[in-house]
Amino acid sequence: GHVATWAIKDFCWAQNALAPALLSDIGTIALLIYGGVRETGSWRGLDRTDAAWVVWTFSNFTWILCEVKYDDNLPLRYVSAALAAVAFVLLALGRDHVRRRDTQGHEAEDLKQPLLV
Repeated sequence: GHVATWAIKDFCWAQNALAPALLSDIGTIALLIYGGVRETGSWRGLDRTDAAWVVWTFSNFTWILCEVKYDDNLPLRYVSAALAAVAFVLLALGRDHVRRRDTQGHEAEDLKQPLLV
């Protein structure tokens, strides 16, 4: 799934192969969303941790553009850093949810948590 496309993205990125890296990154985002929906049964089941991984992967997308296409463009690097920071905050905000989900089981009804609150 998404781990394979993530690895392909990293390989292509290391080779400075722009189009395959970006396509793999988009595939990773699609598979992250698909996996979250499939796991929970609906779009409403996506939580902050799912959003964090999607935003982090999009941060990689902008970073690839920054390095490979735009010769380490500083403003684009700031965009990548900002997206990474948003992903970190989302992941930190979802930490308790993940801990409870892992100890109580993913299907627990009281664990429904919106992306932002």
